[in-house]
Amino acid sequence: MSPDWSRRAFVATLPAAVAGCVTTPGTSPSDRRSESDGDAGSRTRTTTETPEDGVERLSADHPALAWAVKLPRPVEFRPAPGPGGASVYVGTGQTYVPDEGTEGPGGDLFALDAASGAVQWRARSDLPVFDRPLVHDGRVHVVTGGSYGETGRSHRVTAYDPDGSRRWQTDPVDNFLGFVAGHDGTVFAGTRDDNYEASGETLFALGDDGDVRWEQSTGDSRYPGTVVDGRLLHSAAGIELQAFDLETGETGWQVEGEPFADPVTPVAASGELCFTQPPVNSDEQDAVVARSTSDGAERWRYAGPSNGGDSFHPTRVVTSGEGDAPAVVGREYDGTTFALDSEGNELWTVTTDGDTYGNPVVRDLIYLSDGDGTITALDPADGTRQWQVSFADAAGITPTATGLLAHVDDENGRVVSLGRNGDERWRYEFSTATRRTAIATTDGRAYVGGADGTVAAFATVG
Repeated sequence: MSPDWSRRAFVATLPAAVAGCVTTPGTSPSDRRSESDGDAGSRTRTTTETPEDGVERLSADHPALAWAVKLPRPVEFRPAPGPGGASVYVGTGQTYVPDEGTEGPGGDLFALDAASGAVQWRARSDLPVFDRPLVHDGRVHVVTGGSYGETGRSHRVTAYDPDGSRRWQTDPVDNFLGFVAGHDGTVFAGTRDDNYEASGETLFALGDDGDVRWEQSTGDSRYPGTVVDGRLLHSAAGIELQAFDLETGETGWQVEGEPFADPVTPVAASGELCFTQPPVNSDEQDAVVARSTSDGAERWRYAGPSNGGDSFHPTRVVTSGEGDAPAVVGREYDGTTFALDSEGNELWTVTTDGDTYGNPVVRDLIYLSDGDGTITALDPADGTRQWQVSFADAAGITPTATGLLAHVDDENGRVVSLGRNGDERWRYEFSTATRRTAIATTDGRAYVGGADGTVAAFATVG
């Protein structure tokens, strides 16, 4: 279902104080405003509270923990560090409302001081935050809305300046809405529902004033896109890869075949190449297909290890090209990792125990994680194993400037810091059993949220 958005459907740039925004501590009640937009999904908000209302300071006596707070509502999406490292933005709210017509709980966008965790400002909403905040062009953008399960309710995008003043806001649409990319002042957002198809949805280009620069029919926007060579590479429901002109929205090309991407990883592309699988339900053997970013034409394909073996089912592909690292590193279901050069030639393959779990991380070493809780580091030159550590449960991995953070999927959501040599430097166990977000990293800091409202900041250097 495509929403009826037009240029008239956007609220214009607004004054500094706006509905639902609570400024920094010390602002007098007379300096705050309440406002009704008068359309669906928005009601008059009287913001006489302080930003700290309902925010609990948690103990930070762990040596690696810079600060921790507990916000009044769940944190379901990873925090977003702000430009310059002064702030970290956190969205809150419970996104699923089981019964149609039931008014769900509201949500907030918090700007937290990156050094101390203090609340800089807080923007309140009648509906929960429904995607990771997108920081782009000096502004923070947030999607708010509800859910009936298969489709969204009253989803909209709002843009805020660094001081918390609202720049613009879209009219609500009754469909899930999510961010695809941000580039050169334009934010790209797309609709989706739970019936994934390569058509029937809409992709929007939103200008720095909230104006709709263009809109295009497409499939469900499930994954982040990638901007390359003046085009936005967009995964249409994970079924097709489409290339849209950034300025006009015209479709340059589209091909069938699942792009290599996931909810937190953009479409795999590097230089003049992007990567897909063969078309779904085709008779073609599974493969990594390298395509030209200019016209989508196939450049080469890799159909599996040269030493043969069972059928090849690639699930993850990342690109590098940095230093001596292979241009392409991928994994398949059974735990096999393969490295290719820019022409698709196989450099090496390695098979580790356990099913693939997450993307490989390519840095000075190549780091892998599997579903059994094992993390392995390989030499990029030949794939030889450098070290290996194991946990009792599956662990995702996030690179830092000095090594890795492993986030273990156990009941306490442990975070473990590993050095480049695999030595454990510290570990932190959350006090309550709750689902954790992915980890966001920036210069010397890592941030993670939890469904109990916890936000923790870790020092990753030293």
